[in-house]
This record gives sequence, structure tokens and C-alpha cells, in this order.
Amino acid sequence: MQSDLDGLLHQAKQRPRIANR
Repeated sequence: MQSDLDGLLHQAKQRPRIANR
């Protein structure tokens, strides 16, 4: 479970452009 959350956070950090929206 924690792995999933970590993955999402990691993706957002890798692509701040999409999270910026």
C-alpha cells in the first residue's frame, strides 16, 4: 500500500509540470 503512495509522490516530483496544474 505504501509503495503505491510512494510511487505517486515520486511521479509528481519527477513531473512537477503536471502536478503544477
